[in-house]
Amino acid sequence: MQLSGQPPQSVWLQVWPQADNRLSSASRILVPLLDKNNSALVVIDVQENFLSKLPLADREPLVARIAWIINVAKALRIPILATAEDVSHGVDMLPWLKALLPEGQTVFNKMVFSLYGQPDIRDALAALNKKDLV
Repeated sequence: MQLSGQPPQSVWLQVWPQADNRLSSASRILVPLLDKNNSALVVIDVQENFLSKLPLADREPLVARIAWIINVAKALRIPILATAEDVSHGVDMLPWLKALLPEGQTVFNKMVFSLYGQPDIRDALAALNKKDLV
């Protein structure tokens, strides 16, 4: 996927006032949904042993969306943190998705269910100094 042009500083969500029907469409308010400067993408356990539990029709669209958001994060220069659960059993992150990660990107070997329950992952998240994790 090629993204061209200058990436926006924020992604915006239009919020329509629901409580007051007297407001015109001109009174829409824009609320920042994510600010790229305060965001990081966390790709968690995208491995064949987990995907194989999904219906076949659901796998491809899910992995395509994950690939898309990895590419968007790279284009916007949003940091990415990736994990794979217990890679000692030979089940790493899907190879072609792993290839989309920025060069030299570490995929953390996640041995607990919570990202914050493992010190190296917790420290890596803290080092990013981002308030929004996607």
